Amino acid sequence: MSPTLCACTKLRRSARATTTLYDQAISGTGLTTPQFSLLRMLDRAGACSLSGLADHSGHDRTTISRMVAGLATRGLVSFSTGPDQRERIVTISPDGSKAIEH
Repeated sequence: MSPTLCACTKLRRSARATTTLYDQAISGTGLTTPQFSLLRMLDRAGACSLSGLADHSGHDRTTISRMVAGLATRGLVSFSTGPDQRERIVTISPDGSKAIEH
């Protein structure tokens, strides 16, 4: 890897290196680093709307919806209806909690 003075390049390299470390650390869970991170965030925050989860995570709602759908397919999160019947509330499931006990 060639040296650089560019702060952006250094930051991106650092982020990739950190992600690689996390990928290795959680390899036994069957989760990707973003999935693991989202489950941990949901575990800490408690039941949350998709919009609230997007705001909390810094991702856009579309990305969160796609990620959460994959986690729901695996039984790691569940959905319920919010107070106004239009809002979907996401909750980490017992299997999701077990997956992040790593």
